[in-house]
Amino acid sequence: MADMRGLSACEIMALQSGCYAGVELLGYYEKGDTPAPIIYFLSTTLLNDDGGSIIQTGDIKLEHQFIGELNVRYFGAKGDGLHDDTSAIQKTIDYAPINSEDTIAISPKGFANGFDIYIPRGRYKISNTIILKRGLNIKGASLESTQLLSFLPGSVIKYSDEGRYIQDEIKISDLSIWQDTSVPATNGAAIMLDFGTTIVYSMKLMVENIYIEGTYDGITAVALVGSSLKNVFVSKCVRHGIYIPMEIGNKSTSSTSLTLYNCYTSSNGGDGVRIINGAYISLIGCASDSNTGYGYYIQEGLGHSLFSCGCEENKSGNIFLFKGQGITLNVTSLFSMVNGEIHGIMIYQSHNVNISGYARAIGENTGYAVNISLNGGMVDLSNLSTEGLWQTKRINTGVLVRDFKNALVCREGQFALNGNTVQAGKLVSIVGFLPESIKTSVENIASFSKADSTRNVNHFVQSIVSDNNESYPLLVSNYTGVAVKGNSATVQKFAANYIVESNIGSAANANMMIDTQSGTVPAGNWNIYSESQRKSYFRGPLVLGSGNGGEIIGGNGSPEGVISARVGSIYINSAGTSSSDSIFVKDSGSGNVGWVSLVPMRQAAAAVNSATDPGTVYTQSEMLAILTELRDLKTKLRSAGVLAV
Repeated sequence: MADMRGLSACEIMALQSGCYAGVELLGYYEKGDTPAPIIYFLSTTLLNDDGGSIIQTGDIKLEHQFIGELNVRYFGAKGDGLHDDTSAIQKTIDYAPINSEDTIAISPKGFANGFDIYIPRGRYKISNTIILKRGLNIKGASLESTQLLSFLPGSVIKYSDEGRYIQDEIKISDLSIWQDTSVPATNGAAIMLDFGTTIVYSMKLMVENIYIEGTYDGITAVALVGSSLKNVFVSKCVRHGIYIPMEIGNKSTSSTSLTLYNCYTSSNGGDGVRIINGAYISLIGCASDSNTGYGYYIQEGLGHSLFSCGCEENKSGNIFLFKGQGITLNVTSLFSMVNGEIHGIMIYQSHNVNISGYARAIGENTGYAVNISLNGGMVDLSNLSTEGLWQTKRINTGVLVRDFKNALVCREGQFALNGNTVQAGKLVSIVGFLPESIKTSVENIASFSKADSTRNVNHFVQSIVSDNNESYPLLVSNYTGVAVKGNSATVQKFAANYIVESNIGSAANANMMIDTQSGTVPAGNWNIYSESQRKSYFRGPLVLGSGNGGEIIGGNGSPEGVISARVGSIYINSAGTSSSDSIFVKDSGSGNVGWVSLVPMRQAAAAVNSATDPGTVYTQSEMLAILTELRDLKTKLRSAGVLAV
């Protein structure tokens, strides 16, 4: 390139006369340091020398029009880690044109031509922020091979939204960005997308296979729509690894429909991933470990989800949900902080939160797997399991929790609702406790007091009663317990659907109960009861049809004058000795009278016909035989209960 800029007057005259068609460039600094030779032709352009496409030599300009992928080596980038390549990379980006205003296009200010900017293998020293254009695809050889070395305190790559009817599109892939230790980072981010001068903000950012280390923030981006970060590794940043704010300066727009795939943030000075507001932001297969702040900090917004994500040893806590709505977490949360109360998952004023996964603590951390400090809506712990000494759940003052589902606590811990204020008429439910060793309790503090914890106390509490004597049912469904069958302690039976009303006492009323351990039927009105002998009992009348229908009643002795029932009711006498006093029907009347014995009809016993065949004229003996047969038939009908005695 230096030789081409230094063409002699004779060589320039030969070009102008047509003796030579153009000038072939074999390399920028030396032969072969560009991907291939290119040819420059005489040009009448009014544009200035850009160091790559347009070259000023003497009083003429030579021009090469690049088509397709632009390689920064053609604009003078060396990639040796010593030469300042900022200008060369910026000029490469600036060359990619933006079409002039076109009123027919969707985007009235013009649109990008979609050039690919390629940064080949090398270490590129960056001393000033590289400003991107919309619609460009910036890509390197790989995150290990293409390295941008930042020697500036602020952002390394930046784009400011220009305001489109469609999203401004930015693609960055297959490179790494490193902060040089000689220049401390004090602001910005390795990749920064912020607000431009317009008021219409909508950007589409696609980042893939990127490594970032030591910058102020790793990635900071606002106003994202339909964007994705994939295989991004951010480590040792001064502040946050990946930051999706709502406001920068005095401008504000939230992001929506953003997905993070397989992203890893580690050892950052703030949060690993920090999301403010927005909607439908998903993290899939991500991990966030050993950050000074939280692994994942999610503030406000709605519809966010973490699926198959992990977090370990973050100094402030693994996950913090602050005033969010409709949040779904499927996570593995591991912690090994020694000393101090650091929680795995913290929830504050969040609504409709669903948490499932696995939590494990190592060392002497005194925090909790889930700490709900102040909540505004339902929290559903579904299939959340723990092990070790880490307590499973803790709920602090002012919490209303309606549902805990399929929750498993640690082997040594307890299920505890600490310091709660329960809203009248609300339910706290626990579903699906399996291990027999797990104990559950409602601690006798704040506005809770333990009530009727004598039945199966090692498994669950039937209800809780507040200090003002209002009762709140604690519903237990699909509870599975272990019982002894006969004399064998090795045979297991299982109980499920144990439902208890709130009026707990010596004469409790239950809708349905299947018990394997009690041994005696408690006093009261138990509609369905099954003992270990697999017998069923119906205590009290069984009403058929509507509330005014007939009843089936059991008792000891005759019901006449004793049992009141509606006409058509049936009474079974357990003390009956024969068919004539075992079953009674309320045949008439009101009150306790009108009961008649229901005697079953039986077939008459077989008998030999004693009458002879009649002749043409009946004899006296024949008539006597017929009468004898009739008397015998009448006797048998009476014995069978067909005729009255």
